[in-house]
Amino acid sequence: MSPAAAHEQIFCSFCGKSQHEVRSLIEGGCRNPALSQCVFICDECVALSAQVLADTARDASHKSVSGG
Repeated sequence: MSPAAAHEQIFCSFCGKSQHEVRSLIEGGCRNPALSQCVFICDECVALSAQVLADTARDASHKSVSGG
């Protein structure tokens, strides 16, 4: 987390939970930390995204195997 973000309340850019409601926040896309133009994603949204990707891959492999 950037030094600027460490001193202010930050939120997940996806679900809106604060850093106090989740285990961790990953910072990304921080163009200008002085202006707080950073994007964050929490561990819960990362886990949900991983599950969606796994389900999508599983569904795609079932369609290719079944010819659908």
